[in-house]
Formats: sequence, C-alpha cells, structure tokens
Amino acid sequence: MNLVNNNIRFMDSTGTLVIKPNHVNSDDITINASFPHYDYNQASDLSFEANIIELKKFKELDMASIRLAEDLHKLLGYIGKLPNNPPIRDRSIFSKKEEYREALISHLEKINSTQDFQSFRGTQRINLISDDNQKSCSSFKILPIRVQEKTSSLTELSDEFKKIAKDLSEDIFLSVMGEANEQGNKEMARRKELRFHVGFFKSYIQLQAFCEINLNRKQSETTKSQAKILIAQFYPLISLPNLELMLQRAPRIYRLLEVANFDWRLLDSFEELSACFFKSGVKTAINFEIWINLVCTGKLISYDEELKTQERNRENKRIKIEIIKEYFDISGVNFDEMVGNE
Repeated sequence: MNLVNNNIRFMDSTGTLVIKPNHVNSDDITINASFPHYDYNQASDLSFEANIIELKKFKELDMASIRLAEDLHKLLGYIGKLPNNPPIRDRSIFSKKEEYREALISHLEKINSTQDFQSFRGTQRINLISDDNQKSCSSFKILPIRVQEKTSSLTELSDEFKKIAKDLSEDIFLSVMGEANEQGNKEMARRKELRFHVGFFKSYIQLQAFCEINLNRKQSETTKSQAKILIAQFYPLISLPNLELMLQRAPRIYRLLEVANFDWRLLDSFEELSACFFKSGVKTAINFEIWINLVCTGKLISYDEELKTQERNRENKRIKIEIIKEYFDISGVNFDEMVGNE
C-alpha cells in the first residue's frame, strides 16, 4: 500500500488499485505519517472513487509454438537416429507440418538406428549445394508445329512427332522438378541462415571480449556499443538494422543448439525453425525462456515461475563466458589469469 497525493494505491503483479476522495478538505482529513490512513469528520459528506490500472499485458506463447517445443523435446530423445542431413517434408504426402512432425517422431520411435531411417516415406532429400547451372525454360522454343497427318493413336507416331513431343515434355519435366528442387533450396537457405546467426553471435562476443581487454570505456559506453562502432567503421556498407535484428535472434538460436549439444540435426529437422521464428514466433524474452525450458524438460512452466527465477540473465552470462573462454583457449591465453589481472 502506498499513499501519494491523498490517493491510496494497492499494487500487485496484475496492476494498481487507486482509491481517492472525490472531495478533499484539509480541515476534515488528517494523515498519520507512521500508519497512513484517513481520519475524517463523520458529519462531512466524503465519498471515494476507485480505479484499477492494469499492467500492460504481453502476448503469450501461442499453441503452435508450444506444440513445436513439445515435439522438439521428443525429438531430442531420438536425435541420434536421424541422418546427418535430415530430409524435408514431402508436401504431396504431408500437407501439414504438424502431421509430418508427428509421423517423423513416430518413425524414430520404431527404428533402431540411422540405417533404418530410409524406410520412412514422406520425405524428400535435399542437396547441400544448390545447382545454379540447372536448365530452366523461360521462353518458347522455335519448333515445327505440323509434322504428320492427324491420328487417334498414340502408338503410331512419326519419328519427327516423337522428337518434338519429347522436347516439349522435357520443359514440363524440368519445371515440375525445378519447383520441387526449389523447396529444397528454400530449406537449404533456412539451414544456412541459422548457421550464419550462430557464427555471427560467437564472432560478436569475441569482438566484445577483444574490446574489453584493449579499450577503455567512456561513461554510458559498453563493449557492445564499441563493437558496433568498429564494425561500422571497417565495413560502412553493413546493414545496421539487420545487425540489430540478428543480435536479437542469434542468442536464442544458439541456446536451442546448445540444448541439442550442438547437434544441428535438431534444428534441421523442423522447417518451422526459421530465423524469424526466434523473434516473431516467441516474442518476448520471458516467452523464450518458457519455450526453451519446455524443449529441455517437456514441462510448461507458468509466467510467475519464470519471473521468479530470472533464469535468462544467468544463462546469457554463462553462454558469453563460455564463448570467451573458447576464444581465449584458441588464442593461447588463460582466461582465469586474464580476468584476474583485469
């Protein structure tokens, strides 16, 4: 309870209740400083007005994100049975992503090893390297139109007809297969983008550590801001808005990869795990902590539980220290000695 400007305020996690008198007369009201309360003349006509100010609510995790986390938790138990380059969903068999996830996990439950995975129907293999030289058909070919007398038989065809019909059919074949391959190219781009984020995150932490060791900081300056200035100085064409967006996504992608003991098969298996998902899919930092905990434990904790633990602060600090230690080890510098000297 708090007393401000003759208003009584009651505050909790949901908001603030404000109670104030409609008519205030200083002769009728006295305030006891040791125990705030109103003493008023019983004969006066004093009424009170109550108003509830609710705290701003944030968007909670949606069911799609929760189901995805639950499936990732299940997949963790079978990750060793997945091929090194997990296939993608065959959309002609599984029209919905959720159905594919369920079928994939069910198949992994039944098989004994990676060698048995090939028996799973409903997937398409993808190439790790895209074929930029693939033939495409963007214009009409100049070909004869009438090459034989009309016939109703598809078996009694002239050689010229067969040659031209095959040539035209080739374009159709390439278009159909090209569309299917394009789905694979999109999936390959998704996986590459996730890896770009992880590489970026580690490099950014390394640059921050480098600034910490070699530069002094002015008031309100941080190693993060110093690193950003240096990047823009050396590479002025860099997209700073994209850098900021990657800074928000990258730690979350790294956290999920760490849950899988840095086994990329976990992130490669579900197409829903795009780089965008780690910002727009889970929204706030609290949402992400609840989501990543669900992936790890299979249990959905409440928002109050997460607010109490403040786990995200400890985890982010731990991860940064581990990356910096790895950076120092590769550079032949003892992390503990360097920190002690600083």
